[in-house]
Amino acid sequence: LEASSLTVDFSALAEQSYNSALGGGTGISALPMVARSEDNAFSFQNLWGGVQLQINDYQSLGIKIKTVVMTASGGEQITGQASVDLESGTVTLGSDGDRASVTVNCGDGANISSGGDLTKNTGFVIFLPAATYDGFEFVITDTEGRCYEIATRQAVTVTAGVVSPLKPLLLTLYYGSANCYRTTGAGEVEIDVTPYY
Repeated sequence: LEASSLTVDFSALAEQSYNSALGGGTGISALPMVARSEDNAFSFQNLWGGVQLQINDYQSLGIKIKTVVMTASGGEQITGQASVDLESGTVTLGSDGDRASVTVNCGDGANISSGGDLTKNTGFVIFLPAATYDGFEFVITDTEGRCYEIATRQAVTVTAGVVSPLKPLLLTLYYGSANCYRTTGAGEVEIDVTPYY
């Protein structure tokens, strides 16, 4: 503690367990708070919020997720030591590529929605310092060892104590390296190009 600035170490949050929602199963270490007092009453403020990553097994292949590694696209620090202003509760992050990632371990595997239906998927809640990020990159590994790389390109503001949903992301297996389709004749043809992103 120096004047009204407190240094907080968030290193333990580099490794997180799978949470589908902010609730009773959430480890308390994922929800750090800070409090200050001028008398006997403490006013606590959340320092972290969360993002909800919704993934869809578009081709209904039965994909189960083993790990999710999320990296801040702009290199913003996600874990490690950060400065917290006790007056406002504002977290000031550095820019440190070594601390710009969080790994979520899903144990034996987490089910995701399939076939374009996102109504059955509550998603993966990943906890982060409250800040604005340029976007996120995800490296997702399934229980078969397959690896998927997906990115969000829009800026994301994480609000303290709030879980903000990200735009749903589709997981697909590529159809191969073909760059054309053959048809039986002239006319209108409808082609699903989603697996090619």
